[in-house]
Amino acid sequence: MTTLTSELNLIRGQTTDDTSDYLTIDLANSLGILDGLFNNATGHTHSGAHQGGLLGANSMVDNTIPGAKLLDGSVTYAKLAAGIVESLFTGTVVTTGVNLAVAAPVMYVFCTAAVTVTLPVIGTNRPITIVALSGQVTVAATSGGVLGGSINTSTGAVMNGICSSGDSLTYKSDGTNWRVV
Repeated sequence: MTTLTSELNLIRGQTTDDTSDYLTIDLANSLGILDGLFNNATGHTHSGAHQGGLLGANSMVDNTIPGAKLLDGSVTYAKLAAGIVESLFTGTVVTTGVNLAVAAPVMYVFCTAAVTVTLPVIGTNRPITIVALSGQVTVAATSGGVLGGSINTSTGAVMNGICSSGDSLTYKSDGTNWRVV
């Protein structure tokens, strides 16, 4: 007599004399069941077991994506609350004429003078763009190094940690250093 696992209905071997049948027939059938559950066309459904219910129209907390916008499987810009995408970037722009240590949630630093901009600690997830509107900007890092910068127009060399007047550079942490991307 075959027994099945409770969650996925995989077939278990019964006794030591059942080993041959299990390895040649039942194991192949169980692997077929697993393959079907993770099939990219049919999905991971567990045949309806332990899936929970559908998200209803009022399933989401206020100021999040409303459930009604998820029911048809497509979240589009038009369905988002007015201004929600724009609000994601509130406080991300700083214009400075003095030295600056970049803090959250700043992503864009517009420099109006020759200043030093210090990037946050390594591991910061957001990219940070430095724009040198006027004056050469020195880019330093709280931790790790700064790799990449403007090009020296006389020698053609990369000037690590330098953003020349009129240039803009985007830096991203790779977990060890800040790199121009």
